[in-house]
Amino acid sequence: MRYTILIFLSIMSLSVFSDEYFCNYKGGSSGTSTGVVIFERNQDGINVKYENSERTFEIIRDDEEVLLFQYINDNSNGTLSSIDLRSINKKSKKLTFHIIFMTYPEVSYHYQGECILND
Repeated sequence: MRYTILIFLSIMSLSVFSDEYFCNYKGGSSGTSTGVVIFERNQDGINVKYENSERTFEIIRDDEEVLLFQYINDNSNGTLSSIDLRSINKKSKKLTFHIIFMTYPEVSYHYQGECILND
């Protein structure tokens, strides 16, 4: 019985971990920055891939409506530098994200876009 439950949970986690979203976005400080980003679930969270970089974000909420995840950026001295909060509405496939800088809270970036799910 214990092995059956373990196998079932392993199979379920494989389908959960295979979520991959391809998204375009527009925004930034001037509102004109554009780009493409890939969000892929892994065992540690959400891997956010750009053309030249990638980071793993912590999942805050994941249900049938929304996928919400964040990245907390610390300075080398251990103080909070910025918070990058992103969400994908799973029904409408709309992407929204905000980057808030702690040293200059009046400077924040807001982006919006659309995603497709790679099944």
